[in-house]
Order: sequence, then structure tokens, then C-alpha cells
Amino acid sequence: MSPKGATSPIESEADSDGHVGPVGREVRDDLLIDALARGATNVEAADRARVSTRTVTRRLENDAFAARVRQRRHELWDQASGATADHLTEAIATIVDVMREGDAGQRLRAATALLQLAETRHHETVLEDLRAVTARLEQLENEPEEPVL
Repeated sequence: MSPKGATSPIESEADSDGHVGPVGREVRDDLLIDALARGATNVEAADRARVSTRTVTRRLENDAFAARVRQRRHELWDQASGATADHLTEAIATIVDVMREGDAGQRLRAATALLQLAETRHHETVLEDLRAVTARLEQLENEPEEPVL
């Protein structure tokens, strides 16, 4: 820990806007990754991490950094999907109730909503499979090649 009142290169405190003071590259990268994964523009991410937009562009040109942004985006999506899944059964039950008890227009809209939900879930499953394959390919790319004897 730094002496009282001093800030080390890797310690920081956020101000009221969420900006962070002096930090090391690892912390700046973490701030950039999180901001970019959440949909911030390069300018917004640079502002959040207190780096130049050129730094953001340069970091995104680095394959390992770009892979970390993608990974963080997947983590955020998984968190959001989990929260949605917690209420999925209740939502489906409500749609089914409307399909049984509503007028013709309500039943049609409820049936359409249920079909769209099923289609979305199918697409999510396919995307999960693609993410797994992509993650494995990235892992294989980062493994050192073993010499052939």
C-alpha cells in the first residue's frame, strides 16, 4: 500500500464520473476491455481509461487484446442471459395464459411471441456452440508449436 494520501502507479480511485486516476497498463487494459465490451466507442473507452484514442486503436490491433474484449463481451452476455433465464418460465406461462384466454388478436400475438422466443433460444444455442469452437481455435492458435522430430 502507498503512504497515506499517495497514489501508486497501479492504485486509483474513481471520481464522480467513473474516471480513474493514474493506473498501470494492466488496469488501463482492464478498463478499456470492460468499456469496449459494454459497447463504448473508442473515444468513450479512451476517456474512461484516461488514454488516447490512438492507444485504444493500437490495443485493438493486438489479437490477444481483441480476444479479451470478445471474451468479456461473452461474459457480459452470459450474465444478462442468466438473469433473463430466471424469468423465462414465468414469461412463457403468461404467454400461454394469453393464448388460452385472450381474444383472437391477443392469442395470435402470444403465439407469435412464443415462436420468436423459441427461435431466439435456438439461435443462442447455435451461438454458444460457435463461441466454444472459436474459443478452442483461439486456444490452439496461442499454443506454441511442438517441433516435429
